[in-house]
Amino acid sequence: MREKIFIRAFIDGNFGDDLFVKILCKRYPNKKFFIIGSGKYKSNFSKIENLEFIVCDRVIKKIICKIVNVFGDLTDITGAKYFNLLRFYTVKYSKIAELNILISGSYYIEWTDRSEYWRYYFKLEELYYSKRPCIIGINFGPYRTELYKRFYLQQLKKAVFISVRESKTFSLLEECNAVYAADVAFLYNINEKVLPAITNYILISVVNSSYCNSDYLDKMCAIISFALVKGLKIVLLALSQGEKDIETIQSILKMCGSKKNEIIVVEYGKVSTEEIVGWMNNANIVIAGRYHAMIVAWLLGTKVLPICYSEKMTNVINDINPQAVYYTLKNISELDEKGLFEIRYAMPCPDDVILKAERNFMWLDKIFEI
Repeated sequence: MREKIFIRAFIDGNFGDDLFVKILCKRYPNKKFFIIGSGKYKSNFSKIENLEFIVCDRVIKKIICKIVNVFGDLTDITGAKYFNLLRFYTVKYSKIAELNILISGSYYIEWTDRSEYWRYYFKLEELYYSKRPCIIGINFGPYRTELYKRFYLQQLKKAVFISVRESKTFSLLEECNAVYAADVAFLYNINEKVLPAITNYILISVVNSSYCNSDYLDKMCAIISFALVKGLKIVLLALSQGEKDIETIQSILKMCGSKKNEIIVVEYGKVSTEEIVGWMNNANIVIAGRYHAMIVAWLLGTKVLPICYSEKMTNVINDINPQAVYYTLKNISELDEKGLFEIRYAMPCPDDVILKAERNFMWLDKIFEI
């Protein structure tokens, strides 16, 4: 029996990534899991009884880390310059775990072109992948260099199991014996929701602050004005704490002037997962600027209009719901807010998608004898 199960995930106050961890732990209630992350996000996991959350950034550790980084900058010692508490503890805890599980979506992104950073980081990654992890629910990229791509293709071959959530990644990782599966979030139990006291509203899940542009802000304000004139309420939803969705909401509210007093703001982290799902459930329409707002709305059967900020959204739409109408941040100005209720909202068959999502756990179900 495996007693020490280490979960590696993207812990940044992100609704979708946190949802993955919750679904995993709930699926295997008799197993004990542990995970590491920043202390400011610990409360997001407080209701998961079989999960131990280890804080990696207590004050004294952060001070020591900063000293090491400054020393590295002064001496140009790569290992000190790029020393990172989360990376360090990931390797440390993966060594003592009897089973390592990496569950995430967009985990494999080459976010910087600093080659010396990656060469240092790759050494740590080799230690992690030598433990032959089980990898669940990923898409690969975007990546900038062949170096990054080649390194991870080599490491992913060491995994005992890999499931991917889009066909593009499946083609790329075919040599790694990857399995295609629909997004893990489709396995969320939609009965676990807390409904808001209000109805008759449009819910806008905003894009994060780094993707936000003037065309997007202008169109969201136009939708808000149209909705209020029609007697509808507006709910602005921030699904990521770390990626500062709230800054996008603040920009929208500023542009709306006096109308902002008629707008409801909901932030994940201040409200629970169950409440977020409830807000999506009761909405007349979800304008989904977040990937998992789209996924959960599909699961609930709520009309949803995706605003795609990256290829991961369009790739998944093309895979499981190609009839869906969507816009991107490049053509968002073409959206006619007055025609929101005339759009034919195509929905995937939930039973089919849920069955495909079950494939994410086919290996774990077998070794846990579920």
